[in-house]
Amino acid sequence: MCIFILDCGKSNSHFYNTSNDNDGTISHGSVVTLEIPELADGDTIIVEDAHMRSKENNSLAQPFTIDQLNQIHQLASDKRIEIRLFPQMSTPKARALAGIEEKNDYNDLISIANYIKQCPSAVGRLKKFKPTSLADYQEAKAPRWADRDLLNA
Repeated sequence: MCIFILDCGKSNSHFYNTSNDNDGTISHGSVVTLEIPELADGDTIIVEDAHMRSKENNSLAQPFTIDQLNQIHQLASDKRIEIRLFPQMSTPKARALAGIEEKNDYNDLISIANYIKQCPSAVGRLKKFKPTSLADYQEAKAPRWADRDLLNA
């Protein structure tokens, strides 16, 4: 089983295969069809949580529509590929732990891979991917934001 780290940019996606240090750039369409070089049945993909919610309006962080997210989810299920979500806003911490200061797509991939290498049990604790629309995401998070606002007050 291989672990792939995926980072979705505004016009393409970057991948990193942790088993052989292979990395590259693919189209968002290739992500939707899970045509990631060397990806095989039973592998795991780790991608930042923010990239795997539905694209609304002109969002740059969410490149996929809800239909595309559903397609990714179904294909992954068919191929026994597990998709786990790296917590939003945690990549800077992973870069700091790896001693990497410069933010770019490659460094983000390497930093997340380094974190997973140092803490392999973390993979099982990452949230499983479930296609989510922005409205559903906001509704689920609303109570937490309300609690935060009350605590801040």
